[in-house]
Amino acid sequence: MGSIRLLPPEVANRIAAGEVVERPASVVKELVENALDAAAGRISIEVLDGGRRLIRVRDNGFGMDREDVSLSIERHATSKIRDETDLEVLKTMGFRGEALPSIASVSRFSLTSRPQAEPAGHRLRVHYGLKLGLEPVGCPPGTEVEVEDLFLELPARRRFLKSRQTELAHISLIARSIAAANPDVEITLASEEKTVFRAVGGRKGMEVLLPLLGEDIVARLVPIEASGTGVRVTGFITPREHLLATGKGLSVFLNRRVIRCALVWKAVNEAIRGVLMKDVRPAGAIFIETDPGLVDVNVHPTKQEVKFHHQDDVFRAVFRAVRTALEGHCAPSIPAPSCQPLHAQPEIPYKGPPSALFTCEPDPVPWGRHEDRPRHEPLPTPSSICLDPDSRPAPAKFRAIGQVDGAYILADIGSGLLVIDQHAAHEAILFSRLERRLLDEGAVPAQPLLFPVIVEADPEAVSRMDEKAKDLARFGFSVEPFGPGQVIVRQVPGFLDPARAEKVVREILDTQAEDPSAFFREVLARVACHSAVRAGMTLAPEEMETLVSELVEEGVTHCPHGRPVFRLISREELDHWFGRA
Repeated sequence: MGSIRLLPPEVANRIAAGEVVERPASVVKELVENALDAAAGRISIEVLDGGRRLIRVRDNGFGMDREDVSLSIERHATSKIRDETDLEVLKTMGFRGEALPSIASVSRFSLTSRPQAEPAGHRLRVHYGLKLGLEPVGCPPGTEVEVEDLFLELPARRRFLKSRQTELAHISLIARSIAAANPDVEITLASEEKTVFRAVGGRKGMEVLLPLLGEDIVARLVPIEASGTGVRVTGFITPREHLLATGKGLSVFLNRRVIRCALVWKAVNEAIRGVLMKDVRPAGAIFIETDPGLVDVNVHPTKQEVKFHHQDDVFRAVFRAVRTALEGHCAPSIPAPSCQPLHAQPEIPYKGPPSALFTCEPDPVPWGRHEDRPRHEPLPTPSSICLDPDSRPAPAKFRAIGQVDGAYILADIGSGLLVIDQHAAHEAILFSRLERRLLDEGAVPAQPLLFPVIVEADPEAVSRMDEKAKDLARFGFSVEPFGPGQVIVRQVPGFLDPARAEKVVREILDTQAEDPSAFFREVLARVACHSAVRAGMTLAPEEMETLVSELVEEGVTHCPHGRPVFRLISREELDHWFGRA
């Protein structure tokens, strides 16, 4: 007898489930897409324990009769296609007929459905691939699917699931993305019987992205648009002046389907090259519309990876849309700047000594102790100004001569004029010192808040607190999940203004850095940014002198976000400008 045998259907379905059902969010995605294919105008999603215990999806779509309910869990049974030619012009979200049988093979599954025109519906129950029965039931028109105890009988798969908050975050992201792509559909997500978010139907324009990005970011978006042969690209992204305020991502949709496509990301990266600083990306969404016959979505069971038949046209359209938007929306013009000499300084709001403003903590450690610390190129000053850490110049060699519009410091360095961005310079100094403090001592001092601050956030952002709380404690933060979409802040770094605590924590929650070193750097950058003096703040002469000398001592040339902190204008350049060369 041969050794090759046909696998039992329940085993084959479980193998297929490994491709289709990666985690609870995969189940939600498939069920919601089925509801959309059924022309549902209202979809509700309920989960317990991050989808482990229960996932329930209800819709008011077409519904199914007894025969369709029975066939729905048979593998490759689908109402979406009839023959192979249909695969070339797919207009539905689902089409393989793998989702329901795969889900039913790894859970306690029930499907209840009733067509609009029939007086009663039918319920099908399946226990980990084993049919338990089909019975008539009273139910409203539409379909309800319940998935309980996901992967309970597959402990190896269940062990790979993350915490409740993390799984909820993945579910929330899927639901919000689908809501953004389907603005006419009302979608609600509830967890532990509490509403996580609700996207109302009938959203227009930038409002379509409210479920995905929130009001704060949506208010700053600018439209993008471009066309090519057989392709149209629209959407909204953050302009250059708002890029640093968000760690949210850029989503890509093809014919209302969320996709991952290396070609599109390559076009985006090329579009921002030379326009944005390194490691900065716009937030927003790109909507690509094309003839279904010009794209292959039959690449992977998740239906998120695609191949375009006319790749060059898609690339050029995405490139043009993004590049035009970024180049066409710059920061608004400002009044002509004024230069304030030192003898005409008005009273400033800050009353403390200069050292308290610019030296947030003791810093006895000489620069360069750690070999793995990123080093900066020295300031391009004349050779008479030595920046060697063992031979630093005295502050008297640098003479601050005034401010420009409360944003830039002008300093006479003997052989030229140094123009310093006061916020970027102070931010770079603080970042360098905070990094050194953390590397040397492992933590920074913290201050408890008299009144803890509650911060509203996306559930997926809240979920990251479980995994990042220990790391954040090193930075002086005590942040804990407080509800489905909230965290509570009990302490912050000792040098951070408590009034800025909510904004700093919100930006940290938004950061998408998963690599520990990238997260480390991102948090440092956020803290340094919000602890630094602001543009528009008038400084006393002593404070300017302190900033200039500490800038030279630290040897920094760029802020953590990549902006240059100074510009040196040599005496030769000045002589050339005024015809003295």
